[in-house]
Amino acid sequence: MRAVVLTVLSIALAALGCRDPFACTRELRFDVTPRATSIAVGQSFVGSMSLSSCGGREKLTDTFIWRSDSPQVASVDATGRVRGLATGAATVTVESVGYGATGSIQVTVNPF
Repeated sequence: MRAVVLTVLSIALAALGCRDPFACTRELRFDVTPRATSIAVGQSFVGSMSLSSCGGREKLTDTFIWRSDSPQVASVDATGRVRGLATGAATVTVESVGYGATGSIQVTVNPF
């Protein structure tokens, strides 16, 4: 009976993309890049958030909401493009809508 249960469990987890049923966990992993950066006024970069599960082997997709706590210093659009507008510091936050993961990027904007 135990062998049947383990076989069914292995098949179910394999269908979810996990090869080793004992290594596959359903925890959510997320990574925001870069964690911190400095740019000049007028420069920009694109931030990103990646989501995974199953020990990092299962890549997840979601919709992200980007915000800047100081939009007069660094603006951010819906794609994660951050643009330096004025000298100062800002925290750009990204939230995963479906999974609820939240991360941030510390941005320092320097003069030209």
